Amino acid sequence: MYFFGALITNLMLTPIVSDQWIPHSEMTVVAFVLTFITLFAFMYSTSSFMPDYLILISFGVNILAKHPYEMDSVVNLGWRFLDMQAPAYQSFVIGNGIEFCLNCRALLYLIIPLLLIQIAARENWRGIYKFLIPHCVTLSWLQICISSSQFSTMFGLVRATLGLAGVFLFLPLFGIATLLLPVFTLVDTFIATTPTIKLSVIALIAIVILIACSFLATNPTTQKYLTFFQFSICIAVVAIQISPLVSPPISVPRNEDSLFSPLIETLNPIEAPPDFTERSFGMSWDVFYRYCHNPAWEHVSKVHSRIRCSALNGVTVKWDGSVKEVDLGRIRNTREMLLKYVKPKILRDALVCYFGEETAVRCGAGEDCEEMKEFIESNAKCNLGKFNTYDYQITVRMSSGVFKAPTEISLMADHDFGNFTMRLNQSDRIWFVGELSLLREAEKKVSDVRIDVKAMGCLSCSDKELSFIRARGSDYRWETFSQSFVKCGKYVLNIIFNPLLTFK
Repeated sequence: MYFFGALITNLMLTPIVSDQWIPHSEMTVVAFVLTFITLFAFMYSTSSFMPDYLILISFGVNILAKHPYEMDSVVNLGWRFLDMQAPAYQSFVIGNGIEFCLNCRALLYLIIPLLLIQIAARENWRGIYKFLIPHCVTLSWLQICISSSQFSTMFGLVRATLGLAGVFLFLPLFGIATLLLPVFTLVDTFIATTPTIKLSVIALIAIVILIACSFLATNPTTQKYLTFFQFSICIAVVAIQISPLVSPPISVPRNEDSLFSPLIETLNPIEAPPDFTERSFGMSWDVFYRYCHNPAWEHVSKVHSRIRCSALNGVTVKWDGSVKEVDLGRIRNTREMLLKYVKPKILRDALVCYFGEETAVRCGAGEDCEEMKEFIESNAKCNLGKFNTYDYQITVRMSSGVFKAPTEISLMADHDFGNFTMRLNQSDRIWFVGELSLLREAEKKVSDVRIDVKAMGCLSCSDKELSFIRARGSDYRWETFSQSFVKCGKYVLNIIFNPLLTFK
C-alpha cells in the first residue's frame, strides 16, 4: 500500500515540478536496477528452478506496449519489425479532449489486463496477493524507468551509475557518514572560532554520538531505534539546510536610505494584469453614506443606524476616493515569534544569524543617525527582517457633498499589496474592491468604516506606472490547486490508458 501510494504521488507531482528539479538520470538507473531485481525475486512462484513464464510473458508485453517508439530514433529507423505506429483504424475525438485510437500498439495494451487477470486467478484467486501485487511492483518500476529515461542524459546516466555503485561498495561507511556529516554542518554553522576549537568540538560531538549509537546497537531493547535515530538526525539537518531556500523574500521599495529601513530590497516593477471583470457590487458609496453615516444620524440615533447597518458586514463593494495617508497596520514574523522562546540567548542568536542576515543600518543623506546606528548594530548583530510580512492601512477621503467635510474610511491591505501601496502618494485618486467591515469602538483608529481590500487600481496617480493589483487570496490558491490537481490526474490517466485513451 505504501509503495503504490508513493508511486501515485510521484506520478501526480511529475507534471507540476520543473524538470530541472527532477533527477531523471538517477531515477532511470535506480528504477532499471529495481525492475530486474523485483522481476527475478518474484519470478519463481514455487521452489522449482523453472521461472514463471506467465510473469515473463506479461513483462515482455508491457515492454513492447510501453516503449516510447516515437522518441527512439534507433527503433524508429532501424528496427522496422518492432514499429507499432501503423494505425489500423482512424482516430476519433470523444467528448472534450479525449482521443480514441486503436492500432497495433493498442492491441498489446488490451492483452495486458487479460494476462493480469490470469495471474490473479491462480490458486483460487489467491494469486492476487501471491503473484499479481508483486508483479505490479515490477511493472511500476518499469513505468518509472521508461518515463524518466525520456529526459535522461548520457552524463547523467554515467553519474547515476557511479553513484549507485558507490552506495553498494561503501554501504558500511554510509551509516557513519550520516552521523558525522551533521556534526560538521552544525559546528561549521554555529561555532565561528579558530580551527583548533572547531576540530575539538567536532571530535567531542562525534565521540558522543558514536558512543550513543554503539549503546543503541548493542542493547537488544534499543536496537530497533538505531535507524530511526540516524534518520532523525539527517532529516533535521536537511530541514535546516533547505529552509532558507523555501522562505519567500519580502519586496519593499527603496525610496530612500533611512535609519528605519535597514533591510530593504529594490522594488520590482508592478505589472498591470488584465482588466478587472466588471460586475455589480450592489451598493454605491452614496447609498451607504446616506443610510449609514452622517445624513442618517439626523433622522435616527447613531446607535440605531449602526445596528441597522451591521448587517452589511462582509458585503463586497467597489468605491473610489483620494488617498490621505498610508501607514503600516501590522508587522508579522512567524520565525521571530518562535525563536524568541529559544533558550539560552547564545543559541537564539546563532539561529537568528543562520536564518536571517547581518544587521546593516543605512543613514540617509544629511541624516545624523550614527549614534543610533552604532547602538542598533551592537544590540542585534543579526535579524530576521527579511521574513517580515506587512499589513498596510490606507486612509481614504470619500465624497460627502459640496459643503461638507470629506468622510474618511480605512483600507486594510495585506502583504500582496506592498509594492503598489508604498508607491501611493497623498491626493492620489484610487478605486478599490473589498469587503465592508464596520468597526467596533475598541477597533477604531481613523474611522468606523473599514474595507478589507481584494483589489485596487489608480484613477489618477502621480506615479504613472501604477495601474492595478489584485490579492492572491484563498480563491486564487484554490483555483491554482484545482487546475494542478486536474493536470496531475490527466497525467496519471494517460499513463494507464494511453494510447487507447488520451486525456488532453
